[in-house]
Amino acid sequence: MLVRYLGQRLAFAGVALLGVVVVAFLVAHLVPADPLAVVLSDTATKDPRIRAQYMKRWGLDRPLPEQFLYYLKNVAHGDLGESFTTRRPVLRDLAQYLPATIELSVTAFAVSVVFGVPLGVWAALRHNRSADHAARLISLVGAASPIFWTGLIALYIFYYLLRWAPGPGRLDPHQAFPPAVTGFLLVDSLIAGRAGAFLSALSHIILPALVLGWFIMGLTARTTRSALLEVLSADYLRTARAKGLGERRVVGLHALRNALIPVLTVTGLAFASLLSGAVLTETVFAWPGIGRYAVTAATRLDYPAILGVTLLTGVIYISVNFIVDLLYGVLDPRIRV
Repeated sequence: MLVRYLGQRLAFAGVALLGVVVVAFLVAHLVPADPLAVVLSDTATKDPRIRAQYMKRWGLDRPLPEQFLYYLKNVAHGDLGESFTTRRPVLRDLAQYLPATIELSVTAFAVSVVFGVPLGVWAALRHNRSADHAARLISLVGAASPIFWTGLIALYIFYYLLRWAPGPGRLDPHQAFPPAVTGFLLVDSLIAGRAGAFLSALSHIILPALVLGWFIMGLTARTTRSALLEVLSADYLRTARAKGLGERRVVGLHALRNALIPVLTVTGLAFASLLSGAVLTETVFAWPGIGRYAVTAATRLDYPAILGVTLLTGVIYISVNFIVDLLYGVLDPRIRV
């Protein structure tokens, strides 16, 4: 039964990934714009020989179906093409920028879960009291505040006015980057024994992680509260209380586990969105991650880079959904059946 369940999920994931590639390829190539106008100068763009040379180099002179089949063949061999902008393989660009996004995303996700789930539980246990109203207000403001606005306000208050936080970027200007081993600045600083670089990287990641975590914390707290309120009225919890179980054990062991399925769905999708590039946060805080790379690729009509980021985003979302599906079966054995 488990093997069949995994097989079905993997088959659905493969179909979904193929659909992502097809849609992204068509959308990127049907945009009525000339990518060579961004790459070449005005004089070179008007020269037919130079245009033909670059069109041939990047395969833009072929029919669209042939371009797509050629792209699928290259992807199957691990080749995502060469970026028009950086003139480097897209896979190398993604490998360079992805660790910064992962580092920021994991930190922000930890902030959102550590504060969001207890806040939602606290609000549910004090339903319609002042504590519940306060928790709902906090989560509502967090979920409704635009990330770019929150980031700008946070920079203005904590960096410009109070001088509590460092400026944008991953490291102070006077700090040299440690040798790249994993790509994660915090880890590489520890490996190199660079305490100053580690503290600088840690201070730089706190503010953008709090901004991102604040937004996701609001969603997590609201979902946890509503799911737990629905579970707390169930008959089996009344039975557990009638048997003499303490309220902490009833809520923590029985109620919260059954309420975590919708919470897992929301947090899983939120985590996937973070890993695929928190575009606005990375732009506001000058964070060199996938989000900024995607914005640069889109503004310059860099087809290979756009497709590479889209493919990476699809893989991330499908992988996270696959893991969430498996966790459903862990939390609720009936789903496996």
